Amino acid sequence: MVNFVATKAPQFLSILNTALGFLFPDNESIYLTAKVKDILFDGMLINCTAKDFSTMVVCKRLKSQIPGINSDDEDILKYSLLGNQNGTVPTRMKVLRGIKNSKDLGRLIAVDNVTKSTMWSKEECNEFLGTDGWIFPPLSANERQIWIHSTTLCMNLHADYVEKATANGISVQKYYSDFEDLCEDCSIDESCLPRGLIDLTECVKVPLYISLPHFLRSDESLLRDVRGLQPDTESHITRILLEGTLSLPMEAQIRAQFNFPIKPLKEIDTMQRVPQLIHPVLWIELQTALRKRNLMKKFYLKIPIPLDFRVYFFNITNPSEVQEGQTPVVKEIGPYCYDAYKEKIDVLENEGEDSLTYTPYETYFFNQERSGSLTGDDYVTVLHPLIVGIVNTVARDSPPLLVIVNKALKSIFHDPQDIYIRTKVRDFLFDGITINCNVQDFAATAVCTQIKAQVPGLVERNGTLPNRVKVFRGMKKSQELGRLVELNHDKVQKIWSTKKCNRFRGTDSWIFPPFINKELGFWVYSFDLCRNIHLLYVEDMTFHSVAVEKYYADLGDMSTNPAEKCYCNTPKTCLPKGIMDLTKCMGVPIYATLPHFLRVDESVQKKVKGLNPVTDDHIVRILMQPMLGVPMEAQKRMQFNLPIQPVKKIGLMKTLPEALHPIFWIEESVVLDGPLLKMITMIFTALKVFDIVKYVLLFVSLGGVGYGGYLRYKSRNGRKITPTEKLSSAKSTKSKTFSSAKSTKSKTFSSGSTQTVNESPKDNGGRKKLEDINILKF
Repeated sequence: MVNFVATKAPQFLSILNTALGFLFPDNESIYLTAKVKDILFDGMLINCTAKDFSTMVVCKRLKSQIPGINSDDEDILKYSLLGNQNGTVPTRMKVLRGIKNSKDLGRLIAVDNVTKSTMWSKEECNEFLGTDGWIFPPLSANERQIWIHSTTLCMNLHADYVEKATANGISVQKYYSDFEDLCEDCSIDESCLPRGLIDLTECVKVPLYISLPHFLRSDESLLRDVRGLQPDTESHITRILLEGTLSLPMEAQIRAQFNFPIKPLKEIDTMQRVPQLIHPVLWIELQTALRKRNLMKKFYLKIPIPLDFRVYFFNITNPSEVQEGQTPVVKEIGPYCYDAYKEKIDVLENEGEDSLTYTPYETYFFNQERSGSLTGDDYVTVLHPLIVGIVNTVARDSPPLLVIVNKALKSIFHDPQDIYIRTKVRDFLFDGITINCNVQDFAATAVCTQIKAQVPGLVERNGTLPNRVKVFRGMKKSQELGRLVELNHDKVQKIWSTKKCNRFRGTDSWIFPPFINKELGFWVYSFDLCRNIHLLYVEDMTFHSVAVEKYYADLGDMSTNPAEKCYCNTPKTCLPKGIMDLTKCMGVPIYATLPHFLRVDESVQKKVKGLNPVTDDHIVRILMQPMLGVPMEAQKRMQFNLPIQPVKKIGLMKTLPEALHPIFWIEESVVLDGPLLKMITMIFTALKVFDIVKYVLLFVSLGGVGYGGYLRYKSRNGRKITPTEKLSSAKSTKSKTFSSAKSTKSKTFSSGSTQTVNESPKDNGGRKKLEDINILKF
């Protein structure tokens, strides 16, 4: 505050001195004892209750001109160093995408719609250089110097190459950045600060000086003026580790120290005897590490885009005929589209166990645009899940009580004429179906109690916290990434008949380990089915020019597959192929299948008309990038059905046909988009480029070697060495052969048509050496 006035309006120092006694009545020096949270964020109290002229003037200026000042009360102000940056959006930045020119990736071109700064005295210092610091063009790490524009400091910073290093087993280039001498570069005015200091007054509107922690790489005078500082390069330098090819920042530490200048001021009582120096206050470190999968962690915890949640109803077209025993005829109506927002809350990480525990939280909002002409107020006629579900449950568990149920159905459901309900879509899915439980007779009370205790619905999923989930983080073993280890504090389930089926296998279906083996496929745990699902490889594809593998999943066949016998209700009562009884999982006898009975036993399909199973439209599908373990696109699909059959003791159900009756099916899909897709696309574009370069270089090398071999072959075939006498006389042979070769060479070059050249072994050896060198150069 004193510095601000001394800099901007020194004539008001005497007024400020008077006001300080009221603003800070307990302070007798320039130092303050306060809680850390108050200094940083919550704010230190400034008492503006005094009504004298000096206090009112100072408080008014504080409110209007000092960043970091806030107030809950008009007369009580609070000042913090970082509070004004907490939860704010201070700047709007514009960067190049690098689609047209990869070297421009991330390059900053505007801040708050301004294309250059006006803070510095030299024009070149006001240009925005480099990226925003979060992304760099490919191959940047091959440069000796990289540039970043810091909006916090309102200036460009460069980082200089230091050495090669490794980060998590990946080869990286290490860069250091410090605060250069602005007197040599971009000084604001004639008065330059000592080396290593930057005056942020014009940038943050407070006379604040910034340096590296402990005055590292700063002028020696700064260290002499303050005791207790111990500058250390590795602990205090700003450092970036860039991966060499894609230039991903694998690790970074941004460090800065906040300092205030102090000097004797005769107008201020508490500063008349202070020394003149740069006084350190605190230093901060912002660090990030691209550890194993840390890139996707924020996407995993909170998916930044809504999932597309769709509901399709099977509207019954012949309810009266079904009551008489005829085959149900259904017509699909939909999709009713919702935006499903999913996140993981109450997250706890266990470093030693390498685990992450969370509670899934999801909310649904109707999307009218994607639903087209359909609305939540549309009426549908579908199988009544409560009537049929209650009867099936009692018929299975307590058949003698069916008489009571028959009486209760008439009172609580207003004497229904068939097993179907005509209801609004929104009521069926989320708002709820009305059940009249005000009836006081014993039968109605008993059935209503059963409904309240055991019948779930989609409404329970909207904005609720159903499970506590623990998964491995994959930091220690990447192949353990996302593997489910506990559900609601249980390491195994107690639902199915064998230990093997009760064990959790695979991930929670939201994140996957890298390097998926398509021969083996991969496993996920389905919370909706309370079981593990195996996804099997189908074919290779591309997604936005990224290589992916398509995987399908179905519900198997417990009637024939020994590994799935554990899902049978009893060893002798297994459901047909493609059907899963969710009674043990959900508490009601509802059956799950793929939509339109896709991959369900034909005998079941024949008992319902109006279905049209299509693999691509109704299968569970994931397009997986196997190297990264990233699902680029996924569709989870499930159909809910209830079995109907004649029940003699229930008036509504005496003459029903026997069938598995579809009610509705849902699709939950996600398509990778936004920043993560761009980054993955960039990675694979770079890999393609390097793959092409690799093969081009290999082709050129092979071509060079082949051409060199051809020249050598041609040269050898063109040489004719003619011995002039036997090898017993080595010395004379050499001289005579050399003479002969020299003579022959003369004739060859003069005539231009001779096809043979005689050379001595010595000359031939020299030529061989020269040819070898040429081949290597090529």
